[in-house]
Amino acid sequence: MATDKYSHQYRRAMYSLFATSWLTGTTFFILNRWILAEGDFGPEKHLLQFPMLMVHGGSAFLMMFMFGVAIASHVTVNWHLKAVRRLSIFLVLAISFQMVSAYLLYYLFNEEVRDIIAILHAIVGFTLPVLLTLHIVHAWRVR
Repeated sequence: MATDKYSHQYRRAMYSLFATSWLTGTTFFILNRWILAEGDFGPEKHLLQFPMLMVHGGSAFLMMFMFGVAIASHVTVNWHLKAVRRLSIFLVLAISFQMVSAYLLYYLFNEEVRDIIAILHAIVGFTLPVLLTLHIVHAWRVR
């Protein structure tokens, strides 16, 4: 059975970037939707909102490189494992949706559509740790 082996450093980097992206994205969403700070001229966005978004964007951008490596090596090597293929495809589609929706959030000018995309991006983002964990555990069981 052919499997890919990533170094421990690579795995740590990948999981650290994933965790950073998830935590900062979740924090940004909470700050953006539900928390206002009292400013000199009334309620305003929380001070940490935009730094969270910048770190989220940076870590997510680096995750795109990791995703490319995973597609080129991990997915192609393990495609023959039909038992995990359906969940794997779903995970790849979810991550791909995150990349496309992030692009749209950055460039869309229609606020109504942008708000819908933001909510969908958040929902899929919230579920990614669960999907990734299911994928890893299921793959361990199959092997």
